[in-house]
Amino acid sequence: MIVLITRDLFFGSKVSGTAQALGLSVTTCAAPDRLRELLQDAAVTGIILDLSSDIPPADVTAAIPDGRPIPRLAFGPHVETARLESARAAGFEQVLPRSRFSAELVQLLRGLATSLR
Repeated sequence: MIVLITRDLFFGSKVSGTAQALGLSVTTCAAPDRLRELLQDAAVTGIILDLSSDIPPADVTAAIPDGRPIPRLAFGPHVETARLESARAAGFEQVLPRSRFSAELVQLLRGLATSLR
């Protein structure tokens, strides 16, 4: 399962629909409490953070249970360099502008789905 953190329902549907077409599971959340709950599930293979959400990258990293190597990917508008940098500083392995995330969505989802296998 991939956890998608976003409050953008339209874009979340695009990601979920693409994942479903690939036979992958994506669960969307927008609240910190729900994120912590989801990350307790051993089936989580990756996290995608929409930097326009209300959960800061550092809070996502802090919510990951100790010892769990869950890969993290963040995306956001290319003009919001401070937000992109905050994700890098919080340890996100991939930080992409939204346009690149959209263009490479299939490959990125496949990568996150298989990253811990």
